Amino acid sequence: MGFILLLLFVAVFFLICMLALIFTAAASVLGRERPIHMEEPTCGGCGYIVKNLDDAVCNTCHAEFKVVGIVMPPPPSSNSAAAAWLAFRRVSGVSMGIWTIIAGIGALGLTVWAGENLLPFYSETVTHLEVRPKTTGYDSVLIAVTHRRRATGRVQQTEPSSLVKTAVVDLKMAKGTRTLKADLLAPSLTYINGVGRPVTSVAVPSKDVLTDFMRAGGITIDRQVELEATTIAKMINDPETVEMPSSGESGGSDLPVEILNLSTDGGTWQASMPLPLLVIPTAAFLWLLGVGVISFAQRGRRARLREQIMNSPTPIEIPWEFSTISKDVVNAAVEADAAASTATSQRRATAAVAANNASVARDAAAAAKAAGPAPAGGSSVPPAKTDPAKAA
Repeated sequence: MGFILLLLFVAVFFLICMLALIFTAAASVLGRERPIHMEEPTCGGCGYIVKNLDDAVCNTCHAEFKVVGIVMPPPPSSNSAAAAWLAFRRVSGVSMGIWTIIAGIGALGLTVWAGENLLPFYSETVTHLEVRPKTTGYDSVLIAVTHRRRATGRVQQTEPSSLVKTAVVDLKMAKGTRTLKADLLAPSLTYINGVGRPVTSVAVPSKDVLTDFMRAGGITIDRQVELEATTIAKMINDPETVEMPSSGESGGSDLPVEILNLSTDGGTWQASMPLPLLVIPTAAFLWLLGVGVISFAQRGRRARLREQIMNSPTPIEIPWEFSTISKDVVNAAVEADAAASTATSQRRATAAVAANNASVARDAAAAAKAAGPAPAGGSSVPPAKTDPAKAA
């Protein structure tokens, strides 16, 4: 009982893991996400970034912070855990989800294949037959034939192999009952002869054997008894061919004996071991092996993505985690980053233009100084050249 409960626990655990990984794979495509990497406090009403925590109201929605509150950034530890989960989901979630689906289909195929070709089955049939002779030497004959068969998989059930086939023949007489036991596969049989000694023979019940068995019981052997022995021997060796006569018929007019009772018990094929006992451990091992290989092969990618998430200034999102932060927080952060980048670019462009203008002005001043003083108004005489050495 304990082993069955353990097997059931493994099966349930395997199913939960399969559903969890399929759920994780779906999250990568269809999940609703929320920020996990916020660097700024946000308004609890509209979700926009609060620049000055000393303000009483929000500059965007004009809500009072004492009413809506200010959502502070999560601590680094939760960010780290969320980043690790997000990295696992983004890198390994889809791969493990696909592998889980493949492993599930493989487990189903393995179950069907094992049931059809590998799982051992057995069937036991017990046939009880009672016949009454037309002579007066004995009352009746009770025959019990037990036939146990084996099949490897359901495909072999049409042509199974026999394991055990035994027969017990009880000869009912006025002075008592005599018993013959036979193994129809070995073959061998045993009965007590007329002097009280056991007789063991390597044979199956036949006309001669049954005639000698009846003679040991004190029955006078004549032609009718020999015919009855022949019919009984056929019934013992092949009980499937015996048919109970219908109530409207004479019930044995074509036979030297009359069939009084015929019943068959069992005959249903049963598995020697539960199919889950064979399939679940194998499927679970293969699934865990695949998960381990995927996890080991993608460990480097997960580590790099986790560092990228932790160092990213833009909020990165993760699905299915409760949060009071609005979706607009992400848009506000992106707009703030874009505005900061634009302002930086403008400052750099302005600084570059100013530097260029200053350089042009310096070049113009140097050229004017090298040309000397300008000539007087109305004079056509060019200014005298200045010796650079004297000027120095």
